[in-house]
Amino acid sequence: MTDYAVGYAIFAIVGLVVFMAWLLDFMEQHEVHVRPMTEQRINELTEEKEDVDH
Repeated sequence: MTDYAVGYAIFAIVGLVVFMAWLLDFMEQHEVHVRPMTEQRINELTEEKEDVDH
């Protein structure tokens, strides 16, 4: 019985990770930004900081 429970738990965790990866990729493809800062925004901020330093 416990072998089945462990198997189901592992399957559920792996399934959840795969689903979250798919969901984030799907949202990124449809330009729904869920991450707080995109790479472009980080580059803009670092360029602004370099301009201030010089």
